[in-house]
Amino acid sequence: MYDWNKHHDPEPIPPPERQYAHKKLERTAERVMESYGKGRCFWIIYAVLSVLLILLVALLTTRYGNDFTVPAVIVAAVIAHVVLLLGLAEIFYPETFWEFRHTFTVHNGEPTDWAILSYRLSGVALILFTYITVASILF
Repeated sequence: MYDWNKHHDPEPIPPPERQYAHKKLERTAERVMESYGKGRCFWIIYAVLSVLLILLVALLTTRYGNDFTVPAVIVAAVIAHVVLLLGLAEIFYPETFWEFRHTFTVHNGEPTDWAILSYRLSGVALILFTYITVASILF
Protein backbone atom coordinates (compact mmCIF):
# COMPACT_ATOMS: atom_id res chain seq x y z
CA MET A 1 0.00 0.00 0.00
CA TYR A 2 1.23 3.47 -0.88
CA ASP A 3 2.04 5.59 2.18
CA TRP A 4 1.36 9.22 1.32
CA ASN A 5 3.05 10.67 4.43
CA LYS A 6 6.21 8.63 3.84
CA HIS A 7 6.74 9.95 0.32
CA HIS A 8 5.39 13.49 0.65
CA ASP A 9 6.74 15.71 3.34
CA PRO A 10 4.45 18.40 4.66
CA GLU A 11 5.13 21.91 3.50
CA PRO A 12 8.07 23.32 5.47
CA ILE A 13 7.44 26.22 7.82
CA PRO A 14 9.47 29.27 6.79
CA PRO A 15 11.99 30.56 9.34
CA PRO A 16 10.97 33.65 11.35
CA GLU A 17 13.18 35.98 9.33
CA ARG A 18 11.29 35.06 6.16
CA GLN A 19 7.80 35.56 7.48
CA TYR A 20 5.59 38.09 5.82
CA ALA A 21 6.07 41.74 6.66
CA HIS A 22 2.42 42.26 7.63
CA LYS A 23 2.73 39.56 10.30
CA LYS A 24 5.73 41.37 11.79
CA LEU A 25 3.83 44.64 11.70
CA GLU A 26 0.83 42.96 13.31
CA ARG A 27 2.99 41.58 16.12
CA THR A 28 4.57 45.01 16.64
CA ALA A 29 1.14 46.62 16.84
CA GLU A 30 0.04 43.98 19.35
CA ARG A 31 3.11 44.67 21.52
CA VAL A 32 2.42 48.42 21.43
CA MET A 33 -1.22 47.80 22.35
CA GLU A 34 -0.17 45.60 25.26
CA SER A 35 2.34 48.11 26.61
CA TYR A 36 0.23 51.26 26.20
CA GLY A 37 -3.26 49.82 26.33
CA LYS A 38 -5.88 49.98 23.61
CA GLY A 39 -7.57 53.11 24.94
CA ARG A 40 -4.35 55.11 25.24
CA CYS A 41 -3.27 54.16 21.70
CA PHE A 42 -6.72 55.20 20.45
CA TRP A 43 -6.38 58.69 21.96
CA ILE A 44 -2.76 59.13 20.86
CA ILE A 45 -3.66 58.31 17.24
CA TYR A 46 -6.72 60.54 17.46
CA ALA A 47 -4.57 63.42 18.71
CA VAL A 48 -2.10 62.99 15.85
CA LEU A 49 -4.85 62.77 13.21
CA SER A 50 -6.72 65.77 14.64
CA VAL A 51 -3.55 67.89 14.65
CA LEU A 52 -3.02 66.93 11.01
CA LEU A 53 -6.63 67.85 10.26
CA ILE A 54 -6.26 71.24 11.96
CA LEU A 55 -3.02 71.89 10.06
CA LEU A 56 -4.75 70.98 6.80
CA VAL A 57 -7.60 73.37 7.53
CA ALA A 58 -5.19 76.15 8.53
CA LEU A 59 -3.00 75.61 5.47
CA LEU A 60 -5.86 75.59 2.99
CA THR A 61 -7.68 78.59 4.48
CA THR A 62 -4.56 80.76 4.63
CA ARG A 63 -3.07 79.70 1.30
CA TYR A 64 -6.19 79.96 -0.84
CA GLY A 65 -7.83 82.96 0.75
CA ASN A 66 -10.23 83.56 3.57
CA ASP A 67 -13.53 83.19 1.75
CA PHE A 68 -14.97 81.24 4.66
CA THR A 69 -16.36 82.72 7.84
CA VAL A 70 -14.83 81.60 11.12
CA PRO A 71 -18.01 79.86 12.39
CA ALA A 72 -18.29 77.88 9.15
CA VAL A 73 -14.71 76.65 9.48
CA ILE A 74 -15.27 75.77 13.16
CA VAL A 75 -18.45 73.83 12.37
CA ALA A 76 -16.69 71.99 9.54
CA ALA A 77 -13.78 71.14 11.84
CA VAL A 78 -16.10 69.85 14.58
CA ILE A 79 -18.03 67.66 12.13
CA ALA A 80 -14.75 66.40 10.67
CA HIS A 81 -13.50 65.52 14.15
CA VAL A 82 -16.69 63.59 14.94
CA VAL A 83 -16.33 61.56 11.73
CA LEU A 84 -12.63 61.08 12.50
CA LEU A 85 -13.51 59.72 15.96
CA LEU A 86 -16.07 57.35 14.44
CA GLY A 87 -13.52 56.08 11.93
CA LEU A 88 -10.92 55.45 14.62
CA ALA A 89 -13.49 53.78 16.85
CA GLU A 90 -14.41 51.43 14.00
CA ILE A 91 -10.75 50.51 13.60
CA PHE A 92 -10.05 49.95 17.31
CA TYR A 93 -13.43 48.59 18.49
CA PRO A 94 -15.11 46.72 15.60
CA GLU A 95 -16.70 44.20 17.98
CA THR A 96 -18.57 46.99 19.77
CA PHE A 97 -19.93 48.35 16.50
CA TRP A 98 -21.02 44.84 15.50
CA GLU A 99 -22.80 44.35 18.82
CA PHE A 100 -24.50 47.75 18.47
CA ARG A 101 -25.71 46.93 14.97
CA HIS A 102 -26.97 43.44 15.86
CA THR A 103 -28.42 44.19 19.29
CA PHE A 104 -31.98 43.20 18.40
CA THR A 105 -31.27 40.56 15.76
CA VAL A 106 -28.64 38.26 17.32
CA HIS A 107 -28.55 36.84 20.84
CA ASN A 108 -25.12 35.90 22.29
CA GLY A 109 -23.49 36.10 18.88
CA GLU A 110 -19.95 36.93 17.92
CA PRO A 111 -18.74 38.77 14.82
CA THR A 112 -16.93 36.83 12.14
CA ASP A 113 -13.46 37.73 10.96
CA TRP A 114 -15.02 39.16 7.80
CA ALA A 115 -17.28 41.44 9.86
CA ILE A 116 -14.33 42.71 11.90
CA LEU A 117 -12.29 43.31 8.74
CA SER A 118 -15.14 45.14 7.04
CA TYR A 119 -15.65 47.41 10.05
CA ARG A 120 -11.94 48.20 10.15
CA LEU A 121 -11.84 48.93 6.42
CA SER A 122 -14.86 51.19 6.72
CA GLY A 123 -13.07 53.02 9.55
CA VAL A 124 -10.08 53.62 7.28
CA ALA A 125 -12.44 54.76 4.52
CA LEU A 126 -14.14 57.21 6.92
CA ILE A 127 -10.80 58.72 7.90
CA LEU A 128 -9.73 59.09 4.26
CA PHE A 129 -13.16 60.49 3.41
CA THR A 130 -12.77 63.09 6.17
CA TYR A 131 -9.44 64.38 4.87
CA ILE A 132 -10.51 64.32 1.23
CA THR A 133 -13.77 66.13 2.00
CA VAL A 134 -12.09 68.83 4.10
CA ALA A 135 -9.46 69.36 1.44
CA SER A 136 -12.00 69.53 -1.37
CA ILE A 137 -14.31 71.91 0.50
CA LEU A 138 -11.54 74.30 1.48
CA PHE A 139 -9.65 74.05 -1.80
